[in-house]
Amino acid sequence: MTMPQADAAVLGQLDRGIQRQVAMMMADQRGTGIEVVPLPDPASRAPNKWRPATKFVLDFQYCCERVRWQVIMQRRGMGWVPDFLFSESTFQPLAPCGDGNGAARNAAALTEALAGARRVAPFDDSPSAAQPHAHQLARVVALLLDSYKAHHNERVATIAAVDNRIQFEMDTTDADRRQVMLQKMSGANTAKVTVVVPVPGIQLGALLSPAAEPPPPAPPQLPQPQQQAQQPQPPAAPEPKAKTSLFGRSPSPAKKQSLPPPEDPPPSWNQQQQTQQHQQPQQQQAPPVVVSPEAAAHGATLATKICLKASFTTGDGGSAPSWAERAGGGSGDSPPLLDLRLPPELNQLLGQAPQLPGWTGGMCLMEYTGLAGDAVQGAVDAAVTARALRRAPAAAGLAL
Repeated sequence: MTMPQADAAVLGQLDRGIQRQVAMMMADQRGTGIEVVPLPDPASRAPNKWRPATKFVLDFQYCCERVRWQVIMQRRGMGWVPDFLFSESTFQPLAPCGDGNGAARNAAALTEALAGARRVAPFDDSPSAAQPHAHQLARVVALLLDSYKAHHNERVATIAAVDNRIQFEMDTTDADRRQVMLQKMSGANTAKVTVVVPVPGIQLGALLSPAAEPPPPAPPQLPQPQQQAQQPQPPAAPEPKAKTSLFGRSPSPAKKQSLPPPEDPPPSWNQQQQTQQHQQPQQQQAPPVVVSPEAAAHGATLATKICLKASFTTGDGGSAPSWAERAGGGSGDSPPLLDLRLPPELNQLLGQAPQLPGWTGGMCLMEYTGLAGDAVQGAVDAAVTARALRRAPAAAGLAL
């Protein structure tokens, strides 16, 4: 199978016998955010460049937290049974049923998958030998991820049984789309419940579409000379002769009194409004953006990665105030710590993170998610308008 360049570089650091299994696992888990980090074998006496790694780290994000699992593969021995070292001691996916561990429900499936992985010979490179169980490692990792999610769901359920606030959040959010995690806080008898929910309804097609090119500037118009026809002037009228009196004297001309011009009447209210509207510049309007099908599809995929992280501080299994007391603004009504997570590509296009609205008393996470979506969509629309005005100044009536 053909692997991308980044995956090929990772596989080149692994032992030849486990490369096929890791390649199949990476192909099956593509898109889940799992990164494979090979670890060198310190027990080997060969130089570093000749040490094929038989263990690696599965690095992935869960509930916006970094989780690292170490996988140790056997180079020689009975079979192809990997060992997993988990970062949390409470996570025991093969624990017997009935101990309160949610991951124990997948114990039978994990046992079957591990038994299937045992039958793959480590150094048998023939396609016929590896093909029936080529995806066993991918199946084991997928079952472990499901068990890890079920493990934290059950841990949060124990807190929600005595905390009505956490129980209300669990009842109002979609269990299939959220991620929850319980973390014990050192010192005080408290715990932190983290809930990560997607922010739906974000339209990114216009932001990902290429902006329309500005129209070419109009050619400059040369001033044309104005030819005015000289019209003949009418002859000047002769001056009237001065009249003489009976005694031979010309009467003195009467002095004309110059009166001041009449003052203009004050303009009416309608005239003032028309003058103000005429003086105000026209509002800038951006040209419409045509969303291509490729940009719409890419925007829909990118929008699924927008999520909101809320961390609630609660008691470590002890008594907690009721939801009515919290909604009434009591001492237990403390807002959660909120963190809006955007994909790096969207962060680069926006330039700055959208400003989240405030959390008011009695608000739930489902209600706040809609307000956060409006804030993100407003920032996206503002970025689209600003880009269109910069790229098409002629269409917007601007002079840059």
